[in-house]
Amino acid sequence: MSASQSTVSVIPAGHTFLSIDTFLTTKAKDMAENLLNQAQNRNPDMFDMYVHNDYYAYGVFNLVDKTLASLNTQIKKKDWKEAYIILEALIAFLEVEDTWTQCDDGDRVRVTRKAIGAAALTALQGLQGMPDFRVISHPSLESLLKNIVQLCEDGEMIKNKYAPLFIGMARRLFSEKTEADFARERDMLTEFARTMRDEEDKKDLESSVKKMAEDRRKALAAGEPLQPWFTKGVGETKIPNELKFARVWKEYKEYQAEVPKQPLMGPPKWDLSTWTDAEKHPYLFSTMDDDM
Repeated sequence: MSASQSTVSVIPAGHTFLSIDTFLTTKAKDMAENLLNQAQNRNPDMFDMYVHNDYYAYGVFNLVDKTLASLNTQIKKKDWKEAYIILEALIAFLEVEDTWTQCDDGDRVRVTRKAIGAAALTALQGLQGMPDFRVISHPSLESLLKNIVQLCEDGEMIKNKYAPLFIGMARRLFSEKTEADFARERDMLTEFARTMRDEEDKKDLESSVKKMAEDRRKALAAGEPLQPWFTKGVGETKIPNELKFARVWKEYKEYQAEVPKQPLMGPPKWDLSTWTDAEKHPYLFSTMDDDM
């Protein structure tokens, strides 16, 4: 097939899907997948081990803290483009991996969730404040905002009023979304489906896309077009002082200074794949069975 006959991708260059709900930059996808792989290496079940309660949760928490620190570095440097990629990766990671929220330190979870909300807000405001910022240059921005709002509503960040701020941001940026925009999103999902290796997943996604199109067609025919996700709920633009980054980050760092940085048992490293056989031995299920 000649170049002129080849299919032109509708997915913007440098972007891809992690799942049907997550459209992001390819750099962020690679970063998120790396975080997910690291998380698996902190899961004792994957190694037929038991170390202590919440080992996995705190091991993942360590990854969240590290990624937040990287995001904060870019915020301080005002490198908003790099901050955007790190934020995308962090949010994509949190969508899949919520083990850290189930640890026995609820206050730490609350403070960290709040820090994520504040850092996300600051990074996105910085990006939009760049002289060359254009919505069209950031095709994954709406997906990112939608997923941040979902995380807010799933956890305590909603109590801190972050969700309305992100909804307000989405309304301002995407209020002129057209039917052509919705059609393009469906086309991108259809293209993504063709890349899936699992035939059942492919059929499910293709079926979902067809249903999206049919639902929109019926709604338009009835004179009641479906509204975008950001039209629901309250949208705010003014940031209360208690939600501003400097104050929230200070609270987060003060709390973080008091928590353990290493596992409470075993060698001082979270990655179980780096433990020697001798280090693993006391925590193996097989060893425990032998000792009983």
